[in-house]
Amino acid sequence: MYLYGERIGLSGLEHGGSTEQKSQAAVVEEILRQELTASGEFESYYGVKCTPETLAMIDLNKPLFFDIQSRNIAEWNYGESVGYIGLNDLGGGVFGLELYIYPKSRRKGYAVEAVEVLLNVAFHEKMRKGAAADQAVAVKKVTASVRAENEAAVALIEKAGFLANEGDAAYIPLDLSEYRPDQPLHMRDYYITGRRFDQIEAKQKYVYAVMYAYYSEWELYGYFTTEKEAEQYCRIHSDRKLHIEKLRCMDRCQNFAGLEEVQVLYRYTVVFRHTEEGWDMVDERSDVQVISGEQAEGYFLRLTSSLIIRVCVEQSVCDGKIAEKTAQDLLYQYLESCDNRPSQESVERFNETIK
Repeated sequence: MYLYGERIGLSGLEHGGSTEQKSQAAVVEEILRQELTASGEFESYYGVKCTPETLAMIDLNKPLFFDIQSRNIAEWNYGESVGYIGLNDLGGGVFGLELYIYPKSRRKGYAVEAVEVLLNVAFHEKMRKGAAADQAVAVKKVTASVRAENEAAVALIEKAGFLANEGDAAYIPLDLSEYRPDQPLHMRDYYITGRRFDQIEAKQKYVYAVMYAYYSEWELYGYFTTEKEAEQYCRIHSDRKLHIEKLRCMDRCQNFAGLEEVQVLYRYTVVFRHTEEGWDMVDERSDVQVISGEQAEGYFLRLTSSLIIRVCVEQSVCDGKIAEKTAQDLLYQYLESCDNRPSQESVERFNETIK
């Protein structure tokens, strides 16, 4: 089983009789052992001392356990394992969350997305507990226990939408010889239900990144709040072979602080013809062109002849009526400034004043 996210993918670790999948679980287990040993986090993670015997007890070859792989095309570690995630069956449709991100891959948003991808499948599909079809089970609730002192883990679980149970529980390690009642680790228990998850997903926001691939490098052009605007920008620059990547906003809002948002504008050209009664708008649909922010020229007039004036209006909304009203206002301002005697020189002077 492989689950796709925006920046990560989850690859199932249960062997299911396949030698290739079984070796994948063994590879991830070995990476986990190395990372836990090097970081010194084995004891705090499993509650026992790090010894060859306890290291050998690590077993990820289980149903509903996944290798977390980077799919972020802008990162150096594309396709590499960044950690693992799994659900332990606690009975009655309740599952316990297990998660570990390797130290060098932290603070990149992988953990939150991995949790959300797994929960989305868990709550909306019957998770397969084994090879047989009758071993599928519906997930009703997912729980998580984290050390209260681990602020990063607490922030992660709360960002993923988990709710805290009342009170903290003393943590008792698997090896009771290590248990010290006078110095227990305090665990904070959390849970999330399918209904709670759906409510959070309904409020989720996305941005659309426009990027250009140059061999193994990716150049980011900017972010858009709608897919339509991102596609329009790509059409404008069709010669660049741009790529759109849909990204989930980790803070659940479309916040562009620190980012350069590329702007898409609509350039309307409204034509006015001089008649005996004055200047009338030509009764035809105004010409509109989609342009990017770097192509913007602002408002300007063009005197085609002594009888025809074209007014160009650039705006962020695709609305011809607004453009025509703006063009009329600009035309009246111009005619007033030139005493109703249009000329190329007066048009140039007026364009300078409205830049």
